[in-house]
Order: sequence, then C-alpha cells, then structure tokens
Amino acid sequence: MDRTAEAAYLTAAFVIAQALAAGCVLAERSETNANALETKDSPHGGSSLPLTYAGGDADRSRYAAICESDRRPCGSSSLDVF
Repeated sequence: MDRTAEAAYLTAAFVIAQALAAGCVLAERSETNANALETKDSPHGGSSLPLTYAGGDADRSRYAAICESDRRPCGSSSLDVF
C-alpha cells in the first residue's frame, strides 16, 4: 500500500477508477471541497488536521491554519462528515 493510501488519502483517479469498475458513471467532477493549503504530507495524514489533531500539540497551530482536509469541512461536528 502506498503512503497516501496508508494516510487515508485516495487520489481522485483511484476513486473514479474503482467507481467505474463497479458500474458507476461519472457525470461530472467538482473541486468544491478542495483545500490548496493541505499538502497531504502530514505525519498522521488528514488526522493531523482539525477535528482530530492526531499529533497532539505538535505543529497544532500549523494544522489549525490549514483548517480542513479535502474530505472534511472545518467546523464539522462529526468525523463522519465527508
């Protein structure tokens, strides 16, 4: 498994390929939840960012400034909001 998958990051190409293989049809794409500040190289992946802060206080202010992962809006009250 590659580093991005281990960190719970799946590329759009991977997800689209899996969906197409399952018989889905891609109608359109959107960058609505894209966050250019998230570089996807945090030691705990997206869990380094709010709400989780998996690294504790290490670089917490840096991750707070990034605010959100591509998959979870900042301010979400639940970790299952994608």
